[in-house]
Amino acid sequence: MFSGSGNKKIHEEENILKNLWFKYFPYLPLFILSAVIFLSLAFIYSKWIQRSYEINASILIKDEKKGIDESQMLEALDIFRGKKIVENEIEVLRSRKFIKQVVNSLGLYVQVKRKEKYRTVDLYSEAPVKVLFRDPAQMKPAEKIHFAFDEKAGSVRFGDSSYALNSWVRTKWGEAIFFRNNSNGYLPSNGEIYYVLVSPKMIEQELLSRLEVITGNKLASLVELRIKDTDPKRGEDILNELMHFYTQAEVDDKNRLAGNMLSSVEARLRYTAGQLDSVESAIQNYRTSAGVIDISEQSRLYLENVGQNERMVQELNTKLAVLDAVERYIQASTDQTAGTSALMVDDPTLSQMLTQLNDAQQQYAKLRITTGENSPIIMNVKEQINKLKPSILGIVKSQRTNLEIGRQNLMSSGTRYSSMLRTIPGKEKQLLEISRQQSIKNQIYSYLLERREEAALSYAAAKADSRIIDVAESSIYPVSPKMRYIYLGALLFSAFAVILLVSLREGMNKKILFRKEIEQLSDIPVGTELFHSGRKKFLVYNDKEKSAVIEQIRSLRNAIAFGEKNVNHKVFYISSYTRKEGKSYVAANLACSLAATGKRTLLIDMDVDTLGNSKAFGLDVEKGFTNYLKEEGVRLDEIVHKLPDAYGLRFIPAGTMTEGGIELTSQHQLENLLRTAREQFDYVVVCSAPVSSNANMELIGQMCDMRLLIVRHGVTPKYGNTLLEAAAQSGNTLNSLIIFNGVRSRGVAGRTYGYGGHYGFGYDLKVAR
Repeated sequence: MFSGSGNKKIHEEENILKNLWFKYFPYLPLFILSAVIFLSLAFIYSKWIQRSYEINASILIKDEKKGIDESQMLEALDIFRGKKIVENEIEVLRSRKFIKQVVNSLGLYVQVKRKEKYRTVDLYSEAPVKVLFRDPAQMKPAEKIHFAFDEKAGSVRFGDSSYALNSWVRTKWGEAIFFRNNSNGYLPSNGEIYYVLVSPKMIEQELLSRLEVITGNKLASLVELRIKDTDPKRGEDILNELMHFYTQAEVDDKNRLAGNMLSSVEARLRYTAGQLDSVESAIQNYRTSAGVIDISEQSRLYLENVGQNERMVQELNTKLAVLDAVERYIQASTDQTAGTSALMVDDPTLSQMLTQLNDAQQQYAKLRITTGENSPIIMNVKEQINKLKPSILGIVKSQRTNLEIGRQNLMSSGTRYSSMLRTIPGKEKQLLEISRQQSIKNQIYSYLLERREEAALSYAAAKADSRIIDVAESSIYPVSPKMRYIYLGALLFSAFAVILLVSLREGMNKKILFRKEIEQLSDIPVGTELFHSGRKKFLVYNDKEKSAVIEQIRSLRNAIAFGEKNVNHKVFYISSYTRKEGKSYVAANLACSLAATGKRTLLIDMDVDTLGNSKAFGLDVEKGFTNYLKEEGVRLDEIVHKLPDAYGLRFIPAGTMTEGGIELTSQHQLENLLRTAREQFDYVVVCSAPVSSNANMELIGQMCDMRLLIVRHGVTPKYGNTLLEAAAQSGNTLNSLIIFNGVRSRGVAGRTYGYGGHYGFGYDLKVAR
């Protein structure tokens, strides 16, 4: 099953190729001529058009996901480092902002052109002088501005106006500056040169349409820039300027941010410094007014002073108690009283006097035992004791007064210290609040100082987040026009032009051109195809010659007369739809071919409208077919003529009574003619008038054995073939054949390759058997 399907497909492909070969091979010379013409035009085009070069550049975008990491030191310095995405940066590179900067920087809106014989050349590198306008948007566009450059004088002349180089001047097109082109520029010696001022917006739009910004793959952050230009130097300048403005824009943005940050930080520092001074002054004033130096140290000292005062008060109280005891002792003691201890008395004088008093009392007590009371010695001791007691009491009193005063002072100081201790928490709170403000201001001030230094470092170390990998470089050879494709396109277009011409010529023709059209329009089989012979002779058949036309006539004869199905056919009716389809030619040559076989053959010219055969044989004034029908007593042998050099062929001309045509009022005359012809001849060939001009001819066809309907290539209309078939339906369609006559070779130099093989409008020769 699969094998059969495959064979069928191969067979269909072979048929398609065969049909294409059959259809277009005859026009091979036309294909060659068309190819030569279009290739010549392509060659002229290649010489006329300016070459375009491709310029490439690449730039590395530091993508946060795809790019390489920098060192921590560089990252620390670059505090304004942004996060970039390659896709966004591609759109930034294609933005109108940068394109506008490139156009204005290079002055692309001013084009220098040179008029040559057949074309206009754009000069960029070769322009002697370049022009820039101060405000390109206000520039007035102009088509042609002819100028002259005086290199020695350093000026450019426009008509009567002359402008110096390298200085801004006012022109009628706007304020401009002219400067010498240093990129190998020179003044062309041939052809006129002139300026063309174009609107910058048009140039920007044109550049945007030509600029390509792409990435190699999704994982890479390398961006490629491409542009095509007729001047390689201009293309390189465009891409280099574009990358320069792109990277410079990043640096400018960072510097602008750093500058803004520095200005803001400086202003904030000044403001914070003022606030910090106010807080410090407030602390100073508060310390001065509140007497606070160091609250914690002062609090510690206050606590120590309070404790020391209490200890001193206790000591004074102890001393007062001792003095009280001494006083009581002195007041209560007698001469015999035991002495008091002087160890608890700090005063050395009082202690010494108490010691003396104790010694005197001890001496008095001893003397009383051994001596009488009135003894001078006892009296002296007693007097000494009496003197010491008042002195001691005076000293005690004096010391008590001093101690009480000291104790009072200590108690006052303790009260003061206690009062100061009670105020310390409040002072500490107020001082803490002021100190907190001071700390906050100090932190802000320190932070601002750090930010100022970072901004200053970043400003000094500002760099772009992208890196140019490859500067713009032009291709060595032009990339367009690609001549191989132009020549290939010229060949294809030349072939298409010929195919279109042939298709229009043959497809839109209302005449029948192909045998397949006959087969599509009619069910009557095509008996054969007769080539257009090109000979001026009417009777071309010759049994001693062998040509394609003669062989085709001979093959037709064998098929209709000697074929197995047609052995009983003796009378052949030949007709056509309209005139000039060659039925007389076919009838005469077919009859001659039959006569050449030795058979008695009769040719009857019933075409009373054109008298085709009669005139061809010079018998148009002789009696014939019409005389036999219209005149009484005319015998068959009277109208039969023998044709010379036609192998004994007999011929009945149309006759002399052709005016008014043929009106078959009685069929017996025609039947009698055909019956007599059958009896006397082996074959009878009837050449009738066209069915479109004589309706009676169809009745004649019904009396014959076989109908041969002539369809002529390029003459018979397509609807005529349908009418022929309708006319044949009234008779026996199975005994009808179509002869495709006058088939010409197709193409410019059409040729016929022997019998049965040609590249014409028919097929290989086929004859219905």
